[in-house]
Amino acid sequence: MSETLSKDAYPLGENSCDSIRGRSGKALSDLTLENVRAGTLSAADFCISSETLHRQAALSAASGYEELASNLRRAAELVNVPDEELLDIYDALRPGRKTFEALIDLANYMITEYDAPETAQLIRDTADNYQASGRLLASE
Repeated sequence: MSETLSKDAYPLGENSCDSIRGRSGKALSDLTLENVRAGTLSAADFCISSETLHRQAALSAASGYEELASNLRRAAELVNVPDEELLDIYDALRPGRKTFEALIDLANYMITEYDAPETAQLIRDTADNYQASGRLLASE
């Protein structure tokens, strides 16, 4: 996403409330206590969308916070990854849990399965760092 936002757009929840939607498509303005009490909302309605994370990333980058922007772009890539799979990825990235080849395979999987190039690069960088520091699993 290449949306250009100025620093004045922050915070998005106050300055762009009508355009922010959760993963379910519900508008931020619909996420009210009254709607919860009425039973018209579910927990899924409160999940952030990749679009919102991309907008936050664009705003962070425009404000000079490129590392935060990168983290938000990775988060946007991961919103559709099932929780169980996210936990498996987290576990795989712990030192000594995987071989270099297994981490590279995981990075490639993230690209082909989820179109997640920034996450894949993070996994590749982790593999390289673990290789350099001797923190890889010798074999699986």
